[in-house]
Amino acid sequence: MSHFPSIKATAFLSTLSLSQVLADPAPTAEDTKHDFDAYVLQEEKKELDVFISADLLIWQANESGLTYAFTMKGIDTAAFDLGEGPASSPKFRWEPGARITLGYHTPHDKWDTSLGWTWFYDQASGHTSASAAGSVLFPSFIHPAQALLHHATEGVTAHNGSGHWKLNLNLVDWELGRVIHTSKKFSIRPFMGLRTAWVFQRYQIEYTDVDTLSGQDLFDEYETDMHNNFWGLGVRAGFTTHWSIKNHFTLYANLALSILYGFFSLTDTEEGDEAVLLKTTDSFRSSRAISDLQLGLGWNKMFCNNKLRLSLLACWEHHMFFSQNQFLRFTDGFMPGQVIQNQGDLAIQGWSLSAKIGF
Repeated sequence: MSHFPSIKATAFLSTLSLSQVLADPAPTAEDTKHDFDAYVLQEEKKELDVFISADLLIWQANESGLTYAFTMKGIDTAAFDLGEGPASSPKFRWEPGARITLGYHTPHDKWDTSLGWTWFYDQASGHTSASAAGSVLFPSFIHPAQALLHHATEGVTAHNGSGHWKLNLNLVDWELGRVIHTSKKFSIRPFMGLRTAWVFQRYQIEYTDVDTLSGQDLFDEYETDMHNNFWGLGVRAGFTTHWSIKNHFTLYANLALSILYGFFSLTDTEEGDEAVLLKTTDSFRSSRAISDLQLGLGWNKMFCNNKLRLSLLACWEHHMFFSQNQFLRFTDGFMPGQVIQNQGDLAIQGWSLSAKIGF
């Protein structure tokens, strides 16, 4: 008889649990969709009408095809042996830049549009000399016809060589895109738009004590000054993704590709002992591709009764400007007009810190 109350209690709890299950059935697919739609609507309300962002850029540029000298040892002209030694190229620096973006979320289906400007200035420099015993410096940016014009039959050498390269970059991007929520933790924003770019480069190379291999004096100083300026306009498209983590943090990724049709303007001036020995210009139209990649960590939060949104973002970025090195490099003394132009790509990589305010 003592077990009857326990049995009755167990039966009562079982009946109560069954009634709760019958009263609260499992959520249907329609209920799940309704919850997700409500979540998306709530997130879209957080995208306020106007936003502005300011970015601090810490970037470093790199470009191939800028070798200005080779310093060789163990040369034996009788055995046709030019020896061995390193090449000398400018060393690129880390420099600051800036990016400013102004945008607006349109009332039409939550599309957004923005206009951004990016500015970056960089420089690189290097110096080498044939100071070690038995070493010889072969310059790379002296017109090879200079030896023939001085009735020399040997190659041209120098005692010192230096190169100084500068870059002035400006980008203006217009975008039209829309955020698409695929889940409560992931969203993607495809976009398209236009880009215009100004990529201005200058390369100055100086040599001192320019002689021939046999020791014939040619110049005390020789300077080559080149400009490589590009402007282009074209389409740009890509996508941005956000992975929500927790505590307002997100993982961020951005990938874009642009094709610009533009105009190259090139100049090459060479002086020996302050006398102009060569001055030439070239200009042509061509298309160039630019790729953009960003990976980073973001944080965002609403303030002032959801009337103000602050977003912070730290990213690593990589930008590739394909076939931008068009500096003129003359290659043959017997054919003075023979040049190599397309010598490499311009790459820019580094870090960015961004603050964005929506209101």
